[in-house]
Amino acid sequence: MAKNKRERNQNPQPFLADDDSVASTKKHSKAPKHHQKQDK
Repeated sequence: MAKNKRERNQNPQPFLADDDSVASTKKHSKAPKHHQKQDK
């Protein structure tokens, strides 16, 4: 959790973009980005 908070504070812009990308992927019923997010 701490790691996520630090990353978000360091670059909130990319963090938001990632969230958008995940939502788009979910809508497409695809899970390629989801896997990458889990790795993070």
